[in-house]
Amino acid sequence: MTITGASDIDYVLDERAVIADDSAYTRIIFDFDAAGRRLRSVYVVVYRYRDGLIAQQELYYDPSDRLEDAPRARLEDAPGHRLEGPRWGRPPETSEQGPTDAH
Repeated sequence: MTITGASDIDYVLDERAVIADDSAYTRIIFDFDAAGRRLRSVYVVVYRYRDGLIAQQELYYDPSDRLEDAPRARLEDAPGHRLEGPRWGRPPETSEQGPTDAH
């Protein structure tokens, strides 16, 4: 993705989940400066896996939606936006018996 006219771009993984045996999604918040304002945009990315690797990525956002004004604090310092462990969702590991129980 290319963004022009933006600076001080900051992003954080806000949500992630396995949505099927071969799919996962992430919700990503982007904050950036443009034209003297701090703005926020939210994207959802769906990952489709094949043989344990990402085979396809689908990016979703609403281009007609207005950008939000974002706080000046950096996202990684915001309460509730610190994730432990891996940054990106992955489908459940599989074994010879099939997918593991994700519950």
